[in-house]
Amino acid sequence: MTADNPTLVYDSLIRHLLGPLVEYYDNPQVSEIMINGPDDIFVDGAGGMRRSEHRMASTAALRGLARVILQYSGKRLTDHDLSLEARLPNKSRVHIVQDPASRAGLTIAIRQFRKTPLSEADLIETGALTPDAVAYLRAQVLGHRNMIVSGGTGTGKTTLLGVLARMMDPTERIITIEDVAELDLGLPHVVALEAQMPDAKGRGGITIRDLFRATLRMRPDRVIVGECRGGEALDMIQAMNSGHAGSLSTVHADDPARAMSRLETLCLMADVEVPLVAVRRQLVEAVDLIVQVRRRASRRRISAISEVVKDGNDDGAYRMRPVFLLDGEADDATLARVDGRDRAAPAGSSDSIRQTV
Repeated sequence: MTADNPTLVYDSLIRHLLGPLVEYYDNPQVSEIMINGPDDIFVDGAGGMRRSEHRMASTAALRGLARVILQYSGKRLTDHDLSLEARLPNKSRVHIVQDPASRAGLTIAIRQFRKTPLSEADLIETGALTPDAVAYLRAQVLGHRNMIVSGGTGTGKTTLLGVLARMMDPTERIITIEDVAELDLGLPHVVALEAQMPDAKGRGGITIRDLFRATLRMRPDRVIVGECRGGEALDMIQAMNSGHAGSLSTVHADDPARAMSRLETLCLMADVEVPLVAVRRQLVEAVDLIVQVRRRASRRRISAISEVVKDGNDDGAYRMRPVFLLDGEADDATLARVDGRDRAAPAGSSDSIRQTV
C-alpha cells in the first residue's frame, strides 16, 4: 500500500480509527453501525438490532474518525455544518451529526451495503418477491413505466431501486442522481451524478435539483433519482411527463396512497408557483406504479405493488389499483396477485389499498 492509491490509504486509516468496531465494518451481515457517542454503540444485522459491547477509545478518537471519513468525501468537520453526509472506501453511506444538534455528542451512522448487489433471485429466495411479481415488474420496467419505490427508513428502497434498474435494456443511457452515490448498476452506459456541498467559502456546491436540470441536457434514456426529498420532485414529475418515461425514484411513505401525497407535498416545496390542482394532475399523469416496501423485525418485504388510476381523480383523491398484496401479516406471508383489478380504491389511508380484497 502506497500513497499512490489514496482510497487504500483512507481505508487503512479508517479501519485503524474504528478500533474494535472494525469487525462490524468487515462483516457482510451487518447492515448498519450506529455510534451514539463513544460509549453507546448499536449494530443492525441478520439477528436484528443489538447493543455492542465495544466502545470507542475516547471522544477525541470519535471526532478523529469523523474528520477522516469526511476528508475522504472531500468535506470538512467544522462548527458550521452540524449534519453531514459522506461515504466510505467500501461504498458505505455515512451520516454525521455533531453537538449541539446531537445531545449525545458527535453521532455517526454507517449504512453498509452488500459487496455484490442483490439480484431478482435473491429477492425470490428470501420471500420478498415471487416469480410472478418479478415478471410483472420486469415487464413494467421494459415498458418504460414510471415507478416510485416507497417505504420507511431502512426498508431497502435503494436496494430494490437497484434491482429494478438492472432490469433495464443494457443499451440505454442511464443517468443516476444521488445525494451520496449508492447505486451500483453494473450496466455498460451509466452516468452517476452526486450532489456536493459548497466549500467553506460557498464555492463548488451543486444540488439534486441542479443535477436534474443538467441531466435533461445530457440525452438520457432513463433518469434515476436516488430519493426525492424536496423540490426536485416537481422537476422529476415534469420530466416524466415530457419524454423521459421509464424513470425511477424513491420516497419516504407508509403506503402507496401516502406516497402520492408525499410527492405532492415535495412538489409544492419547489420555488415555482404551481396550482395544487395542476400538481395533482401532473402526478397522476406521470407516476404509473408504486412499489411499497416495509421492514418488520430484521426482514424486508415488498408489501404492495399498485398502479395509479389515471381517471376518476377529479375530487382530488389519488386512486390506486393494487396488483400484488401481501397475503396476510404472518412472517411466511407471500406476495399474491390481486383478483378483480378493475375495482380501484380511493387513496388516503393505510387501509385504502386493501378495500379491493
